[in-house]
Amino acid sequence: MPQHVDRFDPQAATVDHHMPLALGGHHVYSNMRAAHRRCNTSKNAKHPDDVRPGPT
Repeated sequence: MPQHVDRFDPQAATVDHHMPLALGGHHVYSNMRAAHRRCNTSKNAKHPDDVRPGPT
């Protein structure tokens, strides 16, 4: 992930909850992952089993 981009850039780093809070996930370190803003936004509050991996 690029480190020197605007925070609203689609490639900016965000914190993603692997199991979304809306589906009962917890705001704990073990449930957090790094994700591009674009990927995190497209995942929304989907269950991890319902998310297709994007290109790397």
